[in-house]
Amino acid sequence: MHLHSVVLALLMLASPMFFLDLGGGAGGPSPFANLAHAAFFAPLAWGLARTTPFARLPAQVRSACVLGLVLALGGLIETIQPHFGRTASWQDMAVDALGGLAGLLFLPPVGSGLPSVACKALKTAAAAGLVWFVVFEPFLTHQDELRARRQFPLLCDFESRLEADRWTRGEIVRSVARHGDASLRVRLDSGPYPGTALVRSLGDWRGYACLSLSVFNPDAEPLVLTVSVRDRDHARRGGRYEDRYNGEFEVRQGWNDLNIPVEAVRTAPRDRVMGLDSLESVVVFASHLPKPRVIYLDYIRLRP
Repeated sequence: MHLHSVVLALLMLASPMFFLDLGGGAGGPSPFANLAHAAFFAPLAWGLARTTPFARLPAQVRSACVLGLVLALGGLIETIQPHFGRTASWQDMAVDALGGLAGLLFLPPVGSGLPSVACKALKTAAAAGLVWFVVFEPFLTHQDELRARRQFPLLCDFESRLEADRWTRGEIVRSVARHGDASLRVRLDSGPYPGTALVRSLGDWRGYACLSLSVFNPDAEPLVLTVSVRDRDHARRGGRYEDRYNGEFEVRQGWNDLNIPVEAVRTAPRDRVMGLDSLESVVVFASHLPKPRVIYLDYIRLRP
């Protein structure tokens, strides 16, 4: 049996790892997730390129076809993952593509048929991208997770620039603050459900009585926001509305201090209790805005 066939067989056996919960507990996704994606898709691309259907193609065509297949497989994995309690991510697909590109370019002789200038440029891009996603970004994430553990039960006060990466959207600004010197500015675009979500470093909420957060509305017009809290089982159970905590709040001009009983979060699902030690996200969003709005979030914490 050829080496590439052995490699592809081993990768097939390893593929279920993408549907297992590899998270770091309540702290969020594993910092090694990017490495796992790159380490899977680099040899996958190399192995595919050496199979008979692809090996006979010109180098440029072969590379394009293999990368297309890598992206298709990566997209399929991200589509399926939410059904197993995992979260789909565009970043994962970017790492898949970079890993596939590295497999084509750095594992000879697959990349040898490409033009030298293009090959060198692509190697540089792939190497730089992988260093960022596999080394530098996980290092920064780890440093922020250490900070989050030290400051818990304070979830966010945005005094560190790294805290913005705990959220799916928003930028840290120092022009508006409820506590300390900074807050998270979030643009709410017109559309069905614009908002942002805290997706890591949530910690264990057991033993606390209240989730408190401050929201600043710069406009005279009030704004209705929904705060939704979800645990890992929520995605596995289909992500139904009645399987999570949802609270609506009218946010008037200026600072608004919102308080949510943790017991209300725990008992919110219709036919179970929320896992306070396995929370996955706190989502803050509006519904069907006729025009874009802006809010600022600050001093998000648990209180006894």
